[in-house]
Amino acid sequence: MIAAAEAVRRSVSLGTALVGLVLTAPLALAVALAVRLTMGSGVLFRQQRLGLGGHPFMLLKFRTM
Repeated sequence: MIAAAEAVRRSVSLGTALVGLVLTAPLALAVALAVRLTMGSGVLFRQQRLGLGGHPFMLLKFRTM
């Protein structure tokens, strides 16, 4: 029964994330286009940072500064 509840929770989380991505995609595309037009190629800024437990992860964000 616990496994079923976790599966439902996971499905709801994935569905919510998918809806959020679809809704914010036009805004992200507009920002990417604006960065490309004003600052040239290389729309994303990549930086390695330390996460939970000291594990490194790659941070991606728009190059807007």
